[in-house]
Amino acid sequence: MAKDAIQVVLKENCNDDGTGGTVLDSPTVLLPVGELANLLQAYEDEYGMWEVDNPSFDDQQPEGPGNERQLPVGQPRNFAVRIRHFCESVFRAWGVKQARAAAETNAKAAAQATMDQITVI
Repeated sequence: MAKDAIQVVLKENCNDDGTGGTVLDSPTVLLPVGELANLLQAYEDEYGMWEVDNPSFDDQQPEGPGNERQLPVGQPRNFAVRIRHFCESVFRAWGVKQARAAAETNAKAAAQATMDQITVI
């Protein structure tokens, strides 16, 4: 029986275009046929539709129908882009955590270096 599916593929050591590499995990959500469309619509209803710059936008003409500054992406791309943004926010938070840890280590080393230069009698 046919199904709709959402699949996430986690890879390491892949090519610049995402091909090759080692698959670490590939969780899949299987849905009855037609339910993916309902999920994508529910997602859009809850979070809105992602928009991108219109490459054909003419800033010499009034903005409006036929000359939109931004265009909505399709529902599948909307869902995928938001998932990508979630991943980016996780990675950004991890980067901040690493930077704070490095800053704390550097601050402790600097404090110790200062203390090593003084003598209290």
